[in-house]
Amino acid sequence: MSRLQRKWMEYWQSLSDKLTKRTKIHLVNATISPAAFSAHHIHLKALEVLSKLTQKKYNAYLVGGCIRDLLLDMTPKDFDVTTNARPEAIKPLFKCARMIGRRFRLVHVVFGRDIIEVSTFRGPPKKNKITSEKATRDQGFLIRDNVYGTIEEDALRRDFTINALYYDHQTHQVIDFSTGLQDIKNRCLKLLGDPATRYREDPVRMLRAARFAAKLDFSLDAKTEEPIKMLAPLLHQIPGTRLFDEMMKLLLYGYGEKSWSYLKYFNLLPNLLSDTIRLSEANPKVESLIILVLQSTDLRVKQNKPVTPAFILSAFFWYHVLQQYHVFKHTKPDDEAWCLAVDMVLRKQCQIFSIPKRYTCFMRDVWSLQVALIHRSDDTIMQIAGHPRFRAAYDFLLLREENGESLDSAGLWWTNYQIKNPIPSVNRFKYRKKSRHIKSKRRM
Repeated sequence: MSRLQRKWMEYWQSLSDKLTKRTKIHLVNATISPAAFSAHHIHLKALEVLSKLTQKKYNAYLVGGCIRDLLLDMTPKDFDVTTNARPEAIKPLFKCARMIGRRFRLVHVVFGRDIIEVSTFRGPPKKNKITSEKATRDQGFLIRDNVYGTIEEDALRRDFTINALYYDHQTHQVIDFSTGLQDIKNRCLKLLGDPATRYREDPVRMLRAARFAAKLDFSLDAKTEEPIKMLAPLLHQIPGTRLFDEMMKLLLYGYGEKSWSYLKYFNLLPNLLSDTIRLSEANPKVESLIILVLQSTDLRVKQNKPVTPAFILSAFFWYHVLQQYHVFKHTKPDDEAWCLAVDMVLRKQCQIFSIPKRYTCFMRDVWSLQVALIHRSDDTIMQIAGHPRFRAAYDFLLLREENGESLDSAGLWWTNYQIKNPIPSVNRFKYRKKSRHIKSKRRM
């Protein structure tokens, strides 16, 4: 063995000893229990990431919701890994890895369609000594969170006790630094730390509380629930894109109706859908249509059918569009009044949470087709039935009729029409590409 090799061996041995001692210190106050699930239930790519990190002498654990779901005999949506390695050290270990995040830096390891999120142990937020930049706003909202720490500090930074669980793939044990295992047994949702402070740090935790309560059928701890109604206006601090993502997690995964009831109970809806809630107080059909659409979406999820956020959003703002249309039509032509009403409603709502353009285009088509489906003529029937959004507009029409709207039995007419004239599925995107290609050739 050469001198250089001996030095490397000594270095790695000393580093290994330090990591071992550090781990023993960290786990002094932890509850360690044998995992109540088999390692076969863990995603193979997650195990691959864990193995690669431990081979490089880093500590690495599965963390959070995946452990919670496995303990509850549920299928995890994703698998997250946490480690003492810094993002700059994690990224070079994997071919398809990218660093993301501004508030807290993460590494996404990509395996085709699967993404394993790898985070570094977080520490308590601190003031930057070099730039003197504040880590929080005056209200307590975290602006910067790129502070690294130990596994114990990381556990305290997690939001709920049931998410502060770590799985050691080498010993097949679950490590609990709080009361997560007991809370799962009691089916209780409890925030780590002072709830009011934690909600101020990140108001999205209020939406997560509603989501976990609906998804897991857990009851909220009294101290966790108490500050929500008072602190609900803090949701206005959250960027629109993040708020939209959280809303879709609440409504698109098979427990949308129950999530809606929790959002209503916690008084979170006025800070998300203020105009819709205000209108529903005067018109009960507004909320009843939303409930019908959420029930339909939950059923489609259970049947493994595709769902889209745009269909739910169409119900959220339908009656508000109608209200604005009736205001504008007194001074504008019908078509112009309709366009103005749709534009105003979407523009106002996008100031609260950002709706991607692909969804707003879908919503416009579904709304516009409602008029065409009711006031059909012999000349327009084929054109309407061939529209890319016809099926969604038809489903929306049926729900409107079920909600008590008088639509001259348009839903029944279109149902019978489809039975007599089956509508073939057409690859319209392919057709559009071809037509554009032809046009470009002619120009040449």
